[in-house]
Amino acid sequence: MLMHRALAPVLVAMSLAVPLPAAAQDNHMIHAQAKATAPNAAWSEGVVRTIHKQEGQLTIAHGPLVNLGMGKMTMTFRVKTPALMEGVKEGSKIRFVAANVNGELTVVALEPAK
Repeated sequence: MLMHRALAPVLVAMSLAVPLPAAAQDNHMIHAQAKATAPNAAWSEGVVRTIHKQEGQLTIAHGPLVNLGMGKMTMTFRVKTPALMEGVKEGSKIRFVAANVNGELTVVALEPAK
């Protein structure tokens, strides 16, 4: 029993040194980036009215965008990456973070509303 306790820290250290497969590293990076954006950003709620896939845009009827000082309205946003639009349908209720990116209002994070 004593030997197992002595080996535990060594086994933990060894497991941490093993690199993750590339796919796991990519998913970890995406998750870390989303967490880095979310805590400091103001999430807003809305409903997707129109998807402009070719243009990389969504028209969203949304509540106040506190971080941008904007009230409730319907408007079209650029989407930071096409991956954010995956699984989104017209009429979907969403939570999102909008930011001013190079002078364009852009959705930088998006998730289904609960």
